[in-house]
Amino acid sequence: MFFFLRAWFFVNLAIYSQCLFSQEPLVINGFGSLVKQTVNGNVTINGSAIVDNSKISGILYVNGSLSATSSAITKVLVNGSFVGKNVDISFPSQVQGAFEAIDSKFGDLEISSDSVILENCTAKDIVLSKMNNGDQVIQIKGDSKIESITFESKGVIKKSSGTIIKTIKNATIEND
Repeated sequence: MFFFLRAWFFVNLAIYSQCLFSQEPLVINGFGSLVKQTVNGNVTINGSAIVDNSKISGILYVNGSLSATSSAITKVLVNGSFVGKNVDISFPSQVQGAFEAIDSKFGDLEISSDSVILENCTAKDIVLSKMNNGDQVIQIKGDSKIESITFESKGVIKKSSGTIIKTIKNATIEND
């Protein structure tokens, strides 16, 4: 147990030092966590990442899974899965894989997934890229406000009564 804690400490110390002092892009292979950090540049994570109470003023590339809470990120490009709570992502972003967000704000999103859940979120334009396994379903819960949702093929929107969607293309709506 001591070895694990010691290794975890030195890995996180190295990440913290690179975030503060380096102009080079930050690359994390394996598991990484950015907690209460400000990164002025791009971050690449190959594996799993936790971003908590942090600010990333560049592009966050993830090949694996991303769990983000209480953070501001300029742009994300995820190939894997995204789970976010109280996250603000201002620039157009892409996620290929499962997507779940609660109490979050997004600019434009392009999502390739058959598992999309938004709860109490705001977003500009959401495009669901065509999948080969039939109709896609997006669940929108709570008081979410979405400018537009476009399915490249057919889709289903399951929404709660408090959800507002201004424009919908290629989808049927099921109210909860």
